[in-house]
Amino acid sequence: ICSNDKFTKLKSFTIPSFDHSYLYSFIQLVSCNNCEHIFNILSKENEKNILKFFKKEHDHLDSGTTENDVIKKRNDDCFKLVGKYSNQLSKILDLGCGEGTFLKYLGDKGYKNLSGFDLTDSIREKSKYVYKINIGNAENLPYYDNSFDLLVLDQFLEHVINPKEILE
Repeated sequence: ICSNDKFTKLKSFTIPSFDHSYLYSFIQLVSCNNCEHIFNILSKENEKNILKFFKKEHDHLDSGTTENDVIKKRNDDCFKLVGKYSNQLSKILDLGCGEGTFLKYLGDKGYKNLSGFDLTDSIREKSKYVYKINIGNAENLPYYDNSFDLLVLDQFLEHVINPKEILE
């Protein structure tokens, strides 16, 4: 994330796929020598497989089976932070919004200017909420600079191939 290209290898391991998932079978964890960010160095094949996972497998994992109390607690926890830096008129973008459950949570609290962005095409179809949800690769966001007052990246950066590009 800090642009440093020197890192220390921490651990490499192979994970057998018990469910024939597209996600990584080989993981190489490293730590940045500058900022100490820990991350998985992805092969080109892993990069392609991440995109396959979110386009083909992820929808089945989030098909309404997560318990409502777990979702509520997660939204409450996120709001504790988001609420400190926003108000009901803030323009908010939720990157990796999924079906928009956090957007709905914010809407229920009176927030008006809400947008979502996700990789998976079917999100818009599955979402029962009326928020503007754009679809695409977050490395090429369709927004002008300073379009939003606040960005929500909940469980997002660990799933992207080039986090530095997205943060820039």
